[in-house]
Amino acid sequence: MENMDINKLVNMNIENIMKVGEVKLVKPESSKRIDDKTFEFTFITSTFTDPEWRSIFEKAYIKKIINFHGSTAVLVCQPTELQEEVDMIKAAMAETNLSYSEKREALVKQITEAQKKEKEALRNKQLEDEQVKEMFESLVI
Repeated sequence: MENMDINKLVNMNIENIMKVGEVKLVKPESSKRIDDKTFEFTFITSTFTDPEWRSIFEKAYIKKIINFHGSTAVLVCQPTELQEEVDMIKAAMAETNLSYSEKREALVKQITEAQKKEKEALRNKQLEDEQVKEMFESLVI
């Protein structure tokens, strides 16, 4: 969202901007052996993630051993590392949820201000049009 032009967002419904709720691991779904030492562990998450949430998460959890797909998270690691990785992922998710929420609030504030300025500019233009019309109609020829 940071690369997106605020003018393009002004006409969007604020409810549709960065609408991911708090993301948490809800429950384990499945495990599958990848090789001699590594497994793929799939978890159900509390909600889907969007690209912005995932971008923030990747900064909080720099390991590239988890991927999000819809409302699932897929972790690839050794079973002996599972609990430690899950604990780090949960901490990174909490940090991401907070950052995401703060970023959304700032963006909503920015959009609200832009919408307010746009309405004010339109109102001023209409007022100016009315004044010009009155001036024109009262013109003595």
